[in-house]
Amino acid sequence: MRTAIFLVSLVVFAGICSFGFCQEIKNRWYLGTDFAYVSPEDAEIKETAYYLTSASLGYGISNNLAVELEAEGFRLKSKYDSKIKVYTLLANLELRAKNFGKFTPYAIGGFGWAFFDYDNLHPTEKKDKSSSPAWKAGLGGEYSLTKNWAVNCEAVHFYANTGGKASLDVYSQQYSLGIKYYF
Repeated sequence: MRTAIFLVSLVVFAGICSFGFCQEIKNRWYLGTDFAYVSPEDAEIKETAYYLTSASLGYGISNNLAVELEAEGFRLKSKYDSKIKVYTLLANLELRAKNFGKFTPYAIGGFGWAFFDYDNLHPTEKKDKSSSPAWKAGLGGEYSLTKNWAVNCEAVHFYANTGGKASLDVYSQQYSLGIKYYF
C-alpha cells in the first residue's frame, strides 16, 4: 500500500513539475554532501537507527531535470550481531518542480550498485564481501541561500540485497540534510 501511495505521489509531482519556471540550474554543475538518518525496515536488522554520509556530483540538463552521481556509505548490524558496511554508487535523476521563492521541491530516483562487507550474517556464515544492484526513490526540497549555495532535505526509500549464500535484503527509509555548491 505504501508503494502505491508513493508511486501516485510521484506521478502527481511529475505533473506539477511541468508547470512554471524552476530555479536556474540549466548547464550548471554542482557538488553536494548529505548527512542522513537511516531507518531500516528489515527484520534481520537489529537496531532501528543508523546514519550515513554521501557525496554527489550533478549537472542541470534543464531547469526541471538534473543528473547526479552519488556515493554513500553506512553501517548496519544484523540480528546475529554481524557488522555490515554498505557502500553505494548511484546514478540519480532529479525532477524539479516550480520554485516557490527560494524553495524548489523535487522528486529523485536512482539506480546503481551496492557493495557489502560483513561478518557472519547467520551463525553458519563466515566473513564475506558481496555486491548487488540497488535503487532509491523519494522526494526532497532545496532552498537557495545564494546564487551558488543551497541547502536541501530529502526523504527516500532505499533497497539492496547482500546476495551470496546468506542473502539479506536491506530496505530503509533515509531522511537527509545536505548542502550543494553550484558552479
